[in-house]
Amino acid sequence: MVHWHKQLLRHIRCIRVQVFFAYFLVLSLSFLVLGTSVALVTRHLLIDQIGDSRLELLHQISERANTVKTSASTLCWLYRYELSQDAPQDIQQTLDDQRQRFQTVFDSIGMPHDVALLSRQEAFSAVSTGKLPAYLEDQLWYRRLLQKLLNQPPGTVCFSSSFPDENRQHYQFAAALLLEGDLPQMLLVIMDEQVLERIYASSLGNDGNIYIYDEEGFIVSHSNKKIVGKQFVDPQNMEQLYGINNSTLIRKLGQNYLLTTCLDPATGWTIVEEIPAKSLFGVLHQMYGTIFAILLFCLLASILVALYQSRRISQPLIQLSKAMDAFDGQNFEPLPTDLGTQELDALSQSFNHMAQQIIQLMHDVTEKERLKRIAEMNFLRAQINPHFLYNTLFSIRCTVEIGKYDQAVEMIEAFTDLLKTTLRTTGDTIPLGEEFDNTRKYLVVQKLRYGEKIHYEMDLAPETEECRIPPLLLQPLVENAIFHGLEAKDDADMVVVASALEGGDLVLTITDDGAGMDSETLEKVNRSLLCYQNVQGKRRNSIGLANVHNRIRLNYGDSYGVSIQSVPDIGTTITLRLPARWEEDSTSGGFPC
Repeated sequence: MVHWHKQLLRHIRCIRVQVFFAYFLVLSLSFLVLGTSVALVTRHLLIDQIGDSRLELLHQISERANTVKTSASTLCWLYRYELSQDAPQDIQQTLDDQRQRFQTVFDSIGMPHDVALLSRQEAFSAVSTGKLPAYLEDQLWYRRLLQKLLNQPPGTVCFSSSFPDENRQHYQFAAALLLEGDLPQMLLVIMDEQVLERIYASSLGNDGNIYIYDEEGFIVSHSNKKIVGKQFVDPQNMEQLYGINNSTLIRKLGQNYLLTTCLDPATGWTIVEEIPAKSLFGVLHQMYGTIFAILLFCLLASILVALYQSRRISQPLIQLSKAMDAFDGQNFEPLPTDLGTQELDALSQSFNHMAQQIIQLMHDVTEKERLKRIAEMNFLRAQINPHFLYNTLFSIRCTVEIGKYDQAVEMIEAFTDLLKTTLRTTGDTIPLGEEFDNTRKYLVVQKLRYGEKIHYEMDLAPETEECRIPPLLLQPLVENAIFHGLEAKDDADMVVVASALEGGDLVLTITDDGAGMDSETLEKVNRSLLCYQNVQGKRRNSIGLANVHNRIRLNYGDSYGVSIQSVPDIGTTITLRLPARWEEDSTSGGFPC
């Protein structure tokens, strides 16, 4: 089993196999991308064409619906004119006479209607055919219609949503007009909803739907009468999702539908058509089969081309590889330069020239790389304290384990921001304001971990903000103040970082109200600061207290550095003194801040 596995790996690593697969993948992927692009473009064009044709159909339906609405408005104005001529004694008879006269015209164009005249409180004259439901004041459509009329200028015709007749067997809609007088009256011209349905019924497919809704989302006409008259659509949401006068594919009840919407600004009605995509894209599916067959043929052709090209390219390389196997990096013999192709001959000549220098260069490069690696590691360790990374990441882990995910996210964001700023620092010095910002970011991370256990103050004197100092002087000392000061004392919670100018010196202080140190411990710490070899000794990679002290002394001389004052159970103050400089190279003299 192991032998078979090794044989398989050996064949896979063979250049001929790799060239074959490279050619095959490039060709096959190219054909697949091309075929997929053709299919998608064709599908998109087909959808656009079908969508445009369906939208044109809805525009035609909209024009017919507008004709119905215009006819209803015309009837309202005709009835108002007849009623305004002379005050009729018998309103019922007058309405019936006028209706019979107008009906001879409108019946011929397929628009039968009824008419009613209502007071503001109740119906006081019968409807011609008696199709109004009882208790109008309780009808939502009536209240909405009345409110529309009251909000419109006099003489405006308003339309109701669809409502059932008194027998609840058919749905109808009404055009209404307020008549002025001593007792305001409402004139209703009522039309059967089927007048609208007949407009689009011939355009419906077996599985499709066409329906009309008004400005407020109430269904005016639908083949499913159960939702007619109900507020089934949110017009604003419909427009945001699918647009107006537009076609788009939607997913509904596990199927794809082509949804087309058409808004008629003249009527305020929106006409919607939903057609199952499978009934539209039969031709597209046939085209997909043809494209698949062509792709399959192209894949087979790709295999043949890849076999030919892999043999043509790999054979000379295999010969060159066998010749190079004799070179072990120490005992070198020139390689042949007549492998048959111009590129391989040039490669052999270049290798002969290169191999003569490899042995000497290998030693130099190895040594340089070793020194470079050591320098890079020391530089990184001088920038980022491993204990700081460990403690912060451990804090984040603990926060996640106890379920405080929002707090953990804030800690990660603050920690990432701190790392970006720290790793971006490449110069020997940075402005003191930037060092304060980095230290504040670190304190934010610790604040998120400890909560009310830690409070801090950052007192940056304005005159010191542009002073140049070596990076990462404050953060290690703040870290010591938290872990060795505040954590060791239950009621300790304050760290204060401040700056000031004293003569020509810049003075930085880090003060905490933690456990403090007794005289013996303080003397031992101060004595360790005087040991100049501490940085080179067991803590050579630390950027702790001794490292900060010695970096200041190395940059500015023995008269500068770190001093410590501490009182047990009261707290500790660490003072950094260094010359106030403002230029980039702080060791070259410079000028005061």
